[in-house]
Amino acid sequence: MPEIFVNYRSGDGEFAAAHIETYLSERFGDELVFRDAKGDPGEDYRSRLLRESATTSVLLVLMGADWAKARDEQGNLRLAQEDDFTRLEILNAMKAGARVIPVHCGRGLPHLTPADLPEELEALAYLNALDFDVRNAQDDLDRLARRLTALVPALHDDHAEPPPRSGDVHNHNSGNVHGTYMPMRDLHGGLTIGGPHATTHFNGPTYGNHHSGSGNQFNQGGPSGGDRR
Repeated sequence: MPEIFVNYRSGDGEFAAAHIETYLSERFGDELVFRDAKGDPGEDYRSRLLRESATTSVLLVLMGADWAKARDEQGNLRLAQEDDFTRLEILNAMKAGARVIPVHCGRGLPHLTPADLPEELEALAYLNALDFDVRNAQDDLDRLARRLTALVPALHDDHAEPPPRSGDVHNHNSGNVHGTYMPMRDLHGGLTIGGPHATTHFNGPTYGNHHSGSGNQFNQGGPSGGDRR
């Protein structure tokens, strides 16, 4: 069962559909991404399209400049025809509770208004859209993949960079250390270090344990105020 269904209109978005489907298939796995070109020979494409659009988690509606204006040979609006598969797939996914995401294919395309659509599809005008522009293809595809990863738990993105861990500490020492070396996190204020017999001053509040010079020093508890020697 696919997690992502790529919906598009022939003559309006097939180039973008092929590009997006190929990229997402390579990133998430071929079995999780579907568009009509993946039908098997001899298979009834009508049943396959209706089945996959009704079971997908996300349906991407690829919209070119003329997507909402497409008409048939008689001049009838295609989105208004009950047997139009672009329309059927969208309504199927909406009825099943899938997340439907408009994807504007091109630069600077206007957002649809309810007046642009048949009544049954007016909900599309209120959905936040993403963009895909061939002149910015890599960034747009990466952005799309990241959004889908966040929305669909079944998608595993091996290309995503791991988020930085909060509280990571990196300590680096250059030179010789005599005695005990103890790493510490945050030091706020000045630091004065003298020779072997000098006193080490921490001017201002310090947070966390610190150790300098000879002998043992142990600090416990929360933040300390003033100078600590």
